[in-house]
Amino acid sequence: MHRLPVTIFSLTVPTLAGVAVVVALVGGVSNGAGLGFAAAAGAIVAAPFSWFIARKLAGPDQRED
Repeated sequence: MHRLPVTIFSLTVPTLAGVAVVVALVGGVSNGAGLGFAAAAGAIVAAPFSWFIARKLAGPDQRED
């Protein structure tokens, strides 16, 4: 089950980082540090998010509890 979370993580990082940057831009942030912080925050949120999605997609027989 290690490949599934990594694959989902590689898809969710750019998605959530992009969403966070768009939210920051709409909120009025226009400097590079603020946008970089928003992108980093989106990438950090993607880690538990991808793990949660992978656990939901994996069947009960494939989980490593």
